[in-house]
Amino acid sequence: MNNRYVDSHVHFWNPGVIDYPWLSGAPAISRPTFPADLDETRQGLSHELAGIVFVEADCAPEQALAEAEWVTSLTSQEPRIRGIVAHAPLQKGEAVRDELSALQA
Repeated sequence: MNNRYVDSHVHFWNPGVIDYPWLSGAPAISRPTFPADLDETRQGLSHELAGIVFVEADCAPEQALAEAEWVTSLTSQEPRIRGIVAHAPLQKGEAVRDELSALQA
């Protein structure tokens, strides 16, 4: 298959591990979503998903680092995850440095 693409805006969530307050108002999707779900929804398409960029899924702010760590753990089984756009509360100004350092680790 020659037609390959990178999906640059993908969300996964696992409400059993990370709290996503907004999911309580969305019962139709209030279940874990993983990279394998992308393959399920893409059946029959002629383009190959070659890469994924995860974008934070609006978890509880105090769990933002845990969300990034959880998605990082998925990369051992899902090599198509090429990047993570994690939550970083930039409105904190200089106080966000520790969180940014933790995300770099």
